[in-house]
Amino acid sequence: MLPDMSDTIVALATPSGEGGIAVIRLSGADSTSIASNVIENGVGETIENPRMMILKNLLDKNGGIIDNALVVYFKTPTTYTGEDVIEFHCHGGDFVSHKLIETLVSHGARRAEAGEFTMRAFLNGRIDLTQAEGILALITTGASPSHSRAVSLLRGGLKEKINSIRDKLLDIIAPFEAIIDHPEDDMDDEQSTVNPDILALIKKEIDDLAAGFVETSKLETGMKIAIVGRPNVGKSSLMNCLLMKRRVLVHDTPGTTRDVITEELMLGEGRFRIYDTAGLRDDAADIEREGIELTKEAIDEANAVIVVLDSSEPLSKEDAEILRNVSHKPLVICLNKSDKKSKLSVDEQPELFKSKSIIRVSALKGDGVDNLIDELKKLYSENVGEVESAIPLLKRHHGHLLKASDALEDAIEAIEILLAPDAIALDLRIALEEMLFITGESFDDILLNEIFSNFCVGK
Repeated sequence: MLPDMSDTIVALATPSGEGGIAVIRLSGADSTSIASNVIENGVGETIENPRMMILKNLLDKNGGIIDNALVVYFKTPTTYTGEDVIEFHCHGGDFVSHKLIETLVSHGARRAEAGEFTMRAFLNGRIDLTQAEGILALITTGASPSHSRAVSLLRGGLKEKINSIRDKLLDIIAPFEAIIDHPEDDMDDEQSTVNPDILALIKKEIDDLAAGFVETSKLETGMKIAIVGRPNVGKSSLMNCLLMKRRVLVHDTPGTTRDVITEELMLGEGRFRIYDTAGLRDDAADIEREGIELTKEAIDEANAVIVVLDSSEPLSKEDAEILRNVSHKPLVICLNKSDKKSKLSVDEQPELFKSKSIIRVSALKGDGVDNLIDELKKLYSENVGEVESAIPLLKRHHGHLLKASDALEDAIEAIEILLAPDAIALDLRIALEEMLFITGESFDDILLNEIFSNFCVGK
């Protein structure tokens, strides 16, 4: 169930706690009348000067001064929510902002629910659903490509593409349904059906758009990097070096790491999820074997792998087996313990090292870790670099595109086997409806609650 859109709502629009300023946002038809009760000498000057910040005393119900703050009025309909909006730019700190909100509520405002300001922007036609999702992505972005993706959504990049496909479908459906509704009118064979070749072109356009989801989905959580190798080769020490903190327990006893330990890491503009894994060996104890199974799962899910080898020892059969098992992944080989005399030769089994990035490091002293970081940045660029120019997709968009594609495939098949026009029209309507769900031209309460509940209160 959606919140009551006729209420005037209020919320803190900046993070709570100590800070330079706290912004309280008031939106709704009664914004000015409610604000007049807290602004000393009323809202007249503020309303006469929309979009201008004016310094005012803010008063509680007893006439006491809450704060001396800047007040700005935004006049409907050209506001964020499409309604009258008044913002109070107060001094930071929880007490002042909470006191002002309590006072506004006592004069008739309602505390806003999560994402309610942006929901009103959508319902009042200021933005479509993809742009609302772009706002959320912009707030939660953790890397440069995902920032570019969020900006593209916010600027309507996906909306334009979907609207183009929608218009093509409407150009087909409208005259075709008119023929169905008025069968008594004379028409030739070309007018009485739909050209399947045109539908195939539209389906390809949808499929090409949907294919971009695989490329962009890694931006949601960052590029996944699994650190693998035998026990005691220095995997945990290397992860601690990358994180620049003692996150993982390091000990000489083999099998110390028995679980997959995950941390997020920003390197340059790249966002990573680093997985420190249990050492891979054949003679592991039962509890250690469970960790090894988790390691194998982490390798399967990883976008790239760092294989750590102990360069102070000759290449072992287990080392060689690990290299073979991950050879299908983008790979960086770290020859660790470079502070010791090297006994590992990459020339002994050159097929295992051919065309691989090989970095010599000392996780104990930190030597060579900068080179590893540069290599990870390069991997990120190679795997995610093209995403910035791609049309961004979220999981929800992808699902609707797949359903639209399936509906068009059914329509093409219906034409080929000479089904009745009503059957063809039904499939065409389904494809169109899926496009409308993406932009929000069609929606239900469940969809809106699912999207806007992910926003913070105040946005």
